[in-house]
Amino acid sequence: MKKIILFLIFSNSIIYSQTDGSLDTSFGTNGKVVTDLSSSSTDFAQDGIQLPDNKILVTGYTTLNGTDNLLLKYLPNGELDLSFGSSGISIIKFGSNKSQVRKIATQSDGKIIIAGRSGPSIAYATIARVNSDGTLDTTFGTNGITTKISGSESDIQSLHVLPDNKIIVVGYVLNNNADIQVIKLNADGSFDTNFGTNGVAVINFDSLSQRAFCSVMNGDKILIGGVVNNPNESSLLLQLNSNGSIDTTFGINGYSYAQFGANPYDYYDRFLSIKIFQNKIYAIGSRAKDSFNYNINLARFTIDGLLDTSFSDDGKLLIDTNSEKDFVQDLNILYDNSIFLAGGSSTSSSTYGFLMKLNQDGSYKTNFGVNGVITNMNFSGVQKVIVNETNIIAIGNTNSPSNVALAKYNNSNLLSIQENQFKNKNFSIYPNPVEDKLNIISLSRHQIDAVEILDVLGKKVFKQNQNINQLNTASFPKGIYLLKIYSDGLIEDFKLIKY
Repeated sequence: MKKIILFLIFSNSIIYSQTDGSLDTSFGTNGKVVTDLSSSSTDFAQDGIQLPDNKILVTGYTTLNGTDNLLLKYLPNGELDLSFGSSGISIIKFGSNKSQVRKIATQSDGKIIIAGRSGPSIAYATIARVNSDGTLDTTFGTNGITTKISGSESDIQSLHVLPDNKIIVVGYVLNNNADIQVIKLNADGSFDTNFGTNGVAVINFDSLSQRAFCSVMNGDKILIGGVVNNPNESSLLLQLNSNGSIDTTFGINGYSYAQFGANPYDYYDRFLSIKIFQNKIYAIGSRAKDSFNYNINLARFTIDGLLDTSFSDDGKLLIDTNSEKDFVQDLNILYDNSIFLAGGSSTSSSTYGFLMKLNQDGSYKTNFGVNGVITNMNFSGVQKVIVNETNIIAIGNTNSPSNVALAKYNNSNLLSIQENQFKNKNFSIYPNPVEDKLNIISLSRHQIDAVEILDVLGKKVFKQNQNINQLNTASFPKGIYLLKIYSDGLIEDFKLIKY
């Protein structure tokens, strides 16, 4: 296993040229947006998505009146969408319970799914549906909410809406030990009884303690990342079949472990984000190197769940930024094969968010930000990044007092539409030029969330919010179009020629 020591470069300067990692000054105020509900409340962003119309939905929680779920909707320029909720802000209460939403997604009709936990004192896994105007959809579950009460406590860390609008959430439940819990709901919020036991699959390892912190859909299978105590903590991958059973063809009997060290402080060694790119699994998290300092751990696996020894000798890489604690919250693999990380770091005197772009070997990609890193964000941490063809939107929180914060950065280092048409894409299209039927093929088992087509004037001529593999262009006039594919928070653009 290799170890790379990187030094975060702190800079209070702002880059004004349109270079890779510079702020997009057309967004918000000089590239940033901060939303403060009240000077007396803590407002915390947990997740966000970009909609097909380029508006941005952010979710989290607020302590404005207790602890309630928070939804905010922004226009593409960073202004709040005043048509949503109350002046762009919707506070969703789960009865009198305290609640914290962690993840957000949309169904094909534009309705919003939020997932997290709620309860009067003990919290349990909870999923709710919100109308496109920000009101709770009472036709979903029971009065808009589905809660799974099990164990002494449970939580949700990951959310997926399937092409048929069914819902999968992944998290943990506390029984005697912590176990991984996966829940599948029908589109209306009822439990899918064909999955697991009455819609719930609980995974445990011979009475060991384990938790899930992230997941991705690998076709119709569920790839989960987290931690298992075995007996010290080890970073964990496991894969489930579509019915909730363990996929024994993955790794060794369904599981893969990766331990990034062996010392008395190995109580913290876990994966926090995973992605599939070009039939490789990238998993990243944190590992305690002593009681006060945490490194970033990065591993690459084959699609079958075995460590990819062509990466960093043994498939594992430790990244030491020389900060005291580094926590990666989001991971993306970009079209140029660079590794894009977002999260938060802390020292004895400060806490700050960071964006980091690495080469494949884990070294800094120095043409991004300042020597590969952006730390002058005035964020306490970054929870999610939305990666587009030419820009990156970071979603996180400011330091005390905590407010919801967004920032938009130029991402000019990516290939242009014409150049990346068939290079390092998650999808390909053919034939192109096309006369009638256009085929869309997934190259990395990603599922399509939405497809839209724009003409040369930017007018939307086609939109479909579901997973499709073919569309009919026969009715389109001859000309050049822009095809946009939305998948797992990413947007891929293709130049399409109709003849």
